[in-house]
Amino acid sequence: MNKKIWIPIVAAVLVIAIALGIFLIPRANGEPVAVYSVGMLSYHSSGSASGESYGVVTADKVQSIYVSDTQTVTRIHVYQGQKVSKGDLLYTYDTTLSDLTLERKDLAIQQMEINLKTAKEELTKLKAMKPMVVTTTTPSTSTKTEYDKSPSSKDYLDSIYGGMGTAANPYRFWISQDTALYEDLIWDIIGDQSQVYVVFQLTKNDRTNTTFSEEYGVKFEVIEVEETEPDESTDPSEPDETTSPTEPTEDGSGETTAPTTGTGEADPTEEAQPASQGQEAEAQSETAPTEQTAVAAYRTSRNRVYAMTFFDPDEDVEEATTQINWNSGYTSTELASMREEKAAEITTLEFNIKMSKAELAIMKKEASDGNVYAEFDGVVVSVLEPSNAKELNQPMLKITGGGGYYVEGAVSELELDSVQVGLTVSVNCWETGTIYTGTVTQIGNYPSEESESYSYGTSNVTYYPYKVFVDENADLQEGAFVNLTYETGGDEETVMYLENAFIRTEGKDSYVYVRNEAGLLEKRYIQVGACVDGYATPVYSGLTEGDYIAFPYDKNIREGAETVETAISALYS
Repeated sequence: MNKKIWIPIVAAVLVIAIALGIFLIPRANGEPVAVYSVGMLSYHSSGSASGESYGVVTADKVQSIYVSDTQTVTRIHVYQGQKVSKGDLLYTYDTTLSDLTLERKDLAIQQMEINLKTAKEELTKLKAMKPMVVTTTTPSTSTKTEYDKSPSSKDYLDSIYGGMGTAANPYRFWISQDTALYEDLIWDIIGDQSQVYVVFQLTKNDRTNTTFSEEYGVKFEVIEVEETEPDESTDPSEPDETTSPTEPTEDGSGETTAPTTGTGEADPTEEAQPASQGQEAEAQSETAPTEQTAVAAYRTSRNRVYAMTFFDPDEDVEEATTQINWNSGYTSTELASMREEKAAEITTLEFNIKMSKAELAIMKKEASDGNVYAEFDGVVVSVLEPSNAKELNQPMLKITGGGGYYVEGAVSELELDSVQVGLTVSVNCWETGTIYTGTVTQIGNYPSEESESYSYGTSNVTYYPYKVFVDENADLQEGAFVNLTYETGGDEETVMYLENAFIRTEGKDSYVYVRNEAGLLEKRYIQVGACVDGYATPVYSGLTEGDYIAFPYDKNIREGAETVETAISALYS
């Protein structure tokens, strides 16, 4: 074989050392995820299970009048113990509230509603997004086509006549004895591919239908580099414009040189001929190439270079390849976190809108004519000085007519059987921090969409409205928000509690990552109750003591990950 054919190939290997870098695709952590026994992390309730929700106060024949910071009371027209009729003037005040203040409050609510709509649309898009998937595959070891003999026609010389260019099935290139591998020929073989496997084959005297005398396997790998300006003094690819095609070129020393041809050694006695691109590359390889000349040779014509390595054509080349289905561009863990944050944002906006609307309703009453009238026939049960009332967080005036207060909360279908009419409920006023006792007077027969916004816990269950009555002795203001907490009276040995750290939330939905029957990690939604002690949450369904749960929730947590059972002691080591 003419060994000068392979000299440029060996020289080109230097490109590996001078390449600016290769983009490496990060591979997913293959380590199994630690999972722990739920039975060792949970406990059963030692008392009755609890439930919690919140609601807005409405008054029935109870009028509690609080003085705001924007009101200045000018006169109180009634006294304690006085009987009043509906429409009687109770007190007069001046207010610093203006139409502009009310308009700003209303605009703020409208803006929150716009933000809520946008957040819900964004959450819908996030839920539709598919995570990025990284897969590693190995080429199958299918039977390869044998290429033992050269083609039957010389039309296939110096060309690809078989193969697919892959590791499992490389291109087959029948190369003639007189052909040099120059740059354009290599780029023609590579084409638009980033990685190509080629087996170059030769026969004696370029005979057809003959067993190949030599074979060389070459892997070409394209490396993207930034295009740089070559050094003019060392640029071998830029021809001298003043050089005549029939005259020898001059080097930097002024001496003439004659490049070699593709079929023989250079003869200094013969007249020099212009060198072709392939001949020029061959001439450069007659001497040991330097890093500088190799960079210049490949960067002047393209912004890509190729690295080359050799392989044995007689051995199977099995290379694992990493593929990325980018989808949304986010991992499943990142998407879960983004959905959780967006759902929490929606919950906060919904709550703030309800609070702001209640405040606006109170402000509109205050910004009327400065006079407050009795809303029903009743008795003035208390009168306080405005300054004392503000300091004590109590009403300045209170009139009763034998009624009380009502608050509507929500109970999930899981606790519906435990909440009965007559159940005692704790009512905590957010404004004053005072706790009162109420009683469940009514439970709805049909679920209410509105009531879902008035309950803590998972949203993937149905909620039913219930009404709580608080007697007239409580100092509650109509339109105010209160917490409702109750004991369900359920069987103390039937409720499993799990520490809060092991439970993830997505808005009002709760979920965990557990090992499935195949031994792989899966995301599982669970139905939970309210956490009343700040430590553990009751789990009603979706999880059992026999399950194994993943922890901590780091970047390795993903569906389909392998798992390994781990002792509880590892959590505290």
